[in-house]
Amino acid sequence: MTRKYIILIIGVCMSLSFISCEDYLDKIPDEDLTVDDIFDSRDYTRHFLAHIYSWMPTESNFADPGGAWRNPFVGGCDEMEIAYGGSYTHQINSGAWNPNNITDIPIWNETYMALRKVNMFLEKLDQVPTTTAEKEQWRGEAYFLRAYFHFLSFRAYGPIVLLNHSLELDDDLLSISRSPIEECVKFIVADCNRAAEILPNKMPSTDTGRATRIAALALKARILLYAASPLYNGNNDYAYFTDSLGRVFFPAQYNENKWKMAADAALDCIQTAENSG
Repeated sequence: MTRKYIILIIGVCMSLSFISCEDYLDKIPDEDLTVDDIFDSRDYTRHFLAHIYSWMPTESNFADPGGAWRNPFVGGCDEMEIAYGGSYTHQINSGAWNPNNITDIPIWNETYMALRKVNMFLEKLDQVPTTTAEKEQWRGEAYFLRAYFHFLSFRAYGPIVLLNHSLELDDDLLSISRSPIEECVKFIVADCNRAAEILPNKMPSTDTGRATRIAALALKARILLYAASPLYNGNNDYAYFTDSLGRVFFPAQYNENKWKMAADAALDCIQTAENSG
């Protein structure tokens, strides 16, 4: 009797295994998904957006091994003393940074990897099978992320390449060039404004950490403060810094109104935050 039960159980298990294998083989493995497969799914699209957030640096991690995403700028000025001996801050303060060790903070390539994903997300968002309200919230988050990653690159390099679309392999990459400071600021501010118009002041607890209107307004105030600073406002020391077409990257003419624009943007952010509790 025991032997009969064993044979029966084995037979049932084999039958189920054949059925489950057939069903399994009909599925698309995640690693074989195409771009359209991702954006034809609401869940995959949400995961894609979450992955873009993962490119945001942890700016307080001064001792990050290898220096990837390390923020040396705070310790490179008078804001803070960085005691950790391996921080790239010390390279800046001693004048020891050079083409060989600057790669310890690979901001350029990391930000543009993230920007490619952001632009792809914005280009494909309309095809996602979800509600209009969710699409708009995601669109606002993507505009904030595009502004933020451009800002990270701008903070490190000044005049940068502005990307409002994803690049393809057959694009003429040699035609892409850096943009003057004022164009960079205008581009980042525009994306901050787009995000602020769409996003709520607060996110629900299920979406804590995602971009909000207040985050967009704060980033806008920050980039405008940079634009008003002596480095980017009437800096004649960099008047020679031009591209092959003769475009001047740094505005030589001082504009006092830039300080008011930065102050107004900061006040707007503060008041919005206060009114939101």
